[in-house]
Amino acid sequence: MFSAVAILQAIGLVVLGVAVFYFYLSAQTSQLEARALESGRQLKEELERLKASSAQEAPEVRAKLLAERRKKLESAYAERTQALEAMDKGVLGRTEGYSSVLRALARLSVDGVWLTRVRLSDEQGEASIAGRATRPELVPPYLERLRREERLRGQDFSTLEITRPAPAQASAAPAAQARFVEFVLSSGGGEAKK
Repeated sequence: MFSAVAILQAIGLVVLGVAVFYFYLSAQTSQLEARALESGRQLKEELERLKASSAQEAPEVRAKLLAERRKKLESAYAERTQALEAMDKGVLGRTEGYSSVLRALARLSVDGVWLTRVRLSDEQGEASIAGRATRPELVPPYLERLRREERLRGQDFSTLEITRPAPAQASAAPAAQARFVEFVLSSGGGEAKK
C-alpha cells in the first residue's frame, strides 16, 4: 500500500519533529536552571547581608534605638495633644477660619456694588471692608444687608467713609470724574491687619 520510500520519509519527519521538540525543551530547561541558580545566589547574598547586619546590632543597641524612638514618639504625641487641647479651649483664637464670613460676604451681592478689600483680625477684633459702588445711594442698602447678616452680627463697624476718587488730571472736565464712589467700613479704631 505505501512504498518503502514513503514510509522512510514519514519516519524521518517524525524523528525530525521529535528532535526539534527535544532541543526546544532542552533550551527552556537551561533557561529555567539559569534563573533558579541566579535566584538562589541572590537569596544567599540577602541572607548573608541580613546575618551581617543583625550581628553588628547587638540586642543592647537595638533596645537603645527602640527606647530613643519611643521617647521621640511620646514627645510628639504630647505636643500634639497639647495643641489639640489649646484649640479646643480657644487659646489659639479663631480656629474655624474666616471661610463662613467670606461666604456670607459673597451672598450679599448688590448690583453696582463690589468689594475691593476685606481684612479681618480676630486677635484685636478689628475688621475693614472696602469697596466701590456705581452710585452713592447704593451703599446704604448694602450696609443694611451687612448689618442683618448673621455671620457678621458680632462685628461692630464704627467708621464709614465714602469718597469719590479724584480725576486723573487736574484739568479734567466734570464729565470725566470717576464713575464710582469708594467706601471703607471699619471697626476697632482703624483698619485691621491681615
